[in-house]
Amino acid sequence: MDEITLEDVVEALEQDENVLRIKRLVVFASHGFWVTEADDLAAMDTRRLVEELLVAVPNLGDLKQKIQACVRQLNKPGVYALVADAIVDSIGLLYPSDGSPAVSTAVAWAGLPEAGDELTVPGEPLPERPTQLPDGFDLRLEVANTVSPLRLKVLLFSLLHRPFDPEEKDWHEFNGVDVGALLDALWSRYSDFAALEKRLYASAEGLREPQEYRQVASTLLRSLRSRYESP
Repeated sequence: MDEITLEDVVEALEQDENVLRIKRLVVFASHGFWVTEADDLAAMDTRRLVEELLVAVPNLGDLKQKIQACVRQLNKPGVYALVADAIVDSIGLLYPSDGSPAVSTAVAWAGLPEAGDELTVPGEPLPERPTQLPDGFDLRLEVANTVSPLRLKVLLFSLLHRPFDPEEKDWHEFNGVDVGALLDALWSRYSDFAALEKRLYASAEGLREPQEYRQVASTLLRSLRSRYESP
């Protein structure tokens, strides 16, 4: 029997009728937050989600325990019991049989770089990347028409400067920058989409009403993805 590859598992998951629930539970197991919107889940790259899970939960035994623990926290655990089995049965095939940690050579999630560093795939040259944010004005309109412009600014400011506290008396620094400048700084500082994604969601988690800011992060990332993927 041929060895099961990451591509095999990703293809099988994407063909599963419960693929959105699978993604939702994988994100919950890897990052600890619950994605509600189906559009957000559909936009998430299945391969990347699997790779994140392999690093977040590097042993098969831990995966089984983690997935089951996540299911027990849900309001309707029965709905996700079969989803949990599908995750363990499919992604579980990527774990070594000797119990050693799973290793993904495609993404170095265990040691994500600090802001400005690169994530590279050995042997693959990085594509040319524009020095300025492509269509920055259009991006602002695209995102601001979907989410609160103020929430967008708070999230960007919290990532690039310091966590925003609305009770602070001095808003001078916050008021001194606009969303356009923050987006340009984001593009300049984060040349790798995966690193940006991780840190943007981490910033959202540190703010009041994190669920609202996760939605802002998801919307922004969905708009930015094509700009990062374009040569």
